Amino acid sequence: MLVIEFGSNKRGDFNMSSDKDMLLIGSNLSQLFKEKERRRFEGYSVTCMTRNKAKYMVNQGGLFFKHIIDEGFLVEGSQEKYLNIIGGWKAAPNYQKDIDGNVELLEILSHVPKTSEGLLVATDIVTISIRNILIRKLASLGMYVFSWEEVANAALKFNFITFNEKIILLHARQIKNYYRQGSDIKVSIFFLERLLVIISKVLCKKINFNFGKKQEIIQLHEKCNDGSYKQLRSLELLCAFYGFDSSPQKILNWIRDPNYFCATKGSNQSINQTARSAVAFCYV
Repeated sequence: MLVIEFGSNKRGDFNMSSDKDMLLIGSNLSQLFKEKERRRFEGYSVTCMTRNKAKYMVNQGGLFFKHIIDEGFLVEGSQEKYLNIIGGWKAAPNYQKDIDGNVELLEILSHVPKTSEGLLVATDIVTISIRNILIRKLASLGMYVFSWEEVANAALKFNFITFNEKIILLHARQIKNYYRQGSDIKVSIFFLERLLVIISKVLCKKINFNFGKKQEIIQLHEKCNDGSYKQLRSLELLCAFYGFDSSPQKILNWIRDPNYFCATKGSNQSINQTARSAVAFCYV
């Protein structure tokens, strides 16, 4: 198994709201998930995947692995095997397909639950989408930056955002981290609308949100049943609609930690299993 630390903890700009990022690469899924739980207990935000998945992402010019190459540090495992995986990385011709994927994800904002949890989920979705889109727009210009501060500064330099929008984005990043850590926080409609103005400007396309009806929210994950990240976040909106407390905490942890299903190229079985469990809780 290869264990790689990356992100703010390794860059040295870690703060109280930051994640401690770790990547696990191996061949045995059960061992990967067991190690993941151990590392999560130590406070890490863990991504795990098979060697085949890692090589596929590298060969596709995935920016996640550019992030690993630039900022990662192998703490356990074979250096030779690590270099064998990351050595083939080269930039993709463009990253428009990834940007389009983020735009497709934003379609689920048409069915946001009218709850405090629903607003929080929608804010999280928009926040990470802004960062993901900016990273890819900057990569298309030959600039590879990944920390929130660097992405925001580069976006400001290229006039993708204004200084005030940079401040809003960095504040949204803090909200995102506290939410993922399970903190009890609230967010206003006004703040979500400010983020939507930013992402609409970045995309040159109007992005809105609407409160959804009960049946629309319940059925949303069935409309994108391909085991995708979009389906996973549709389930998160479903949980937000019912305002789950700590009773189905395991399901909420899965939904808030989408990296768990990155271990295999096809994640339909994992997602659909989660869907059945989440829907079962809705009708208890």
